[in-house]
Amino acid sequence: MEYFDTYSAESLAGRMAEDTIAIRNGIGAKLGQGLHFGASCFVGLGVGFYFNWKMTLLIFGVLPLAALGGMLIEWSSDQLEKESSEAYDHAGSAAAAAIGAIRTVIAFGRERTEIKRYSDRLQPAEDAGIRKQSYFGAGNGVFFLMFSIAFGVCLWFGGWLIIHDRDGNPELCRQPLPPVDSCMTGGIATNVLFSVLGGMFSLAQVAPNVAAFLVARAKVGNIVELIAKHPDINPASHGGATVELERVRGSISFRSVTFAYPARPGFKVLDNFSLTIEAGSTIALVGSSGCGKSTALQLL
Repeated sequence: MEYFDTYSAESLAGRMAEDTIAIRNGIGAKLGQGLHFGASCFVGLGVGFYFNWKMTLLIFGVLPLAALGGMLIEWSSDQLEKESSEAYDHAGSAAAAAIGAIRTVIAFGRERTEIKRYSDRLQPAEDAGIRKQSYFGAGNGVFFLMFSIAFGVCLWFGGWLIIHDRDGNPELCRQPLPPVDSCMTGGIATNVLFSVLGGMFSLAQVAPNVAAFLVARAKVGNIVELIAKHPDINPASHGGATVELERVRGSISFRSVTFAYPARPGFKVLDNFSLTIEAGSTIALVGSSGCGKSTALQLL
């Protein structure tokens, strides 16, 4: 029950709907596409190493720099998605509270106040979304910058290898099909270039799908945490002291009761509260909001 001291039933339903959709996206088509592009990347690098390891190694040296873009996307998806989800939960709780007490809100003319409160709680989600997309764009920009640099360097180095091999092995390179490991040709250079760069391009396509998977992983954590939550106060527990009563009297007695809700452990709603109600009597619990009237009845 302490969950509902902080969140509303509406926010629970909204979180479950939003989180399950994100999980479905992360383990559905996007997961298959991520595996597809990842396999294409490894195959492209394998073909490049087979035909000319020097040229492939040069391109491969750019990959760590390109990976920085993917790391930036991964970090933004994982961290900022949690911030956005929490902000939506708090905003949903504010909206549910306002709609649940809509008569009181309208009676005191507080509609604009409640709208502002809802908007203020949504602001962190907007900020997190803007930062997430900014990091995503920066990550993609870094990757495609490295892609263009690798393309230009590859063209230059491939041409240099062709000239160098022809000068060193003129007779061998004049053959219609010279050996792959001893003579660089334009066909081999083109093959390596497009195989390896195609693999790198596939790596760029992996990033958005990995981002969806990471978002799903974060959402799974929220759902598992909620499902595995054990209440600090368990009304179904059989532990604690029990008293066998020979007969039941109609009187009710609170004896030095101290109580705080699990959501606010530092705030004592009841502090050394004692009360005796004799059978057949009628009493009224009177006090300001938050003094413990409803809490006393709920404990009873």
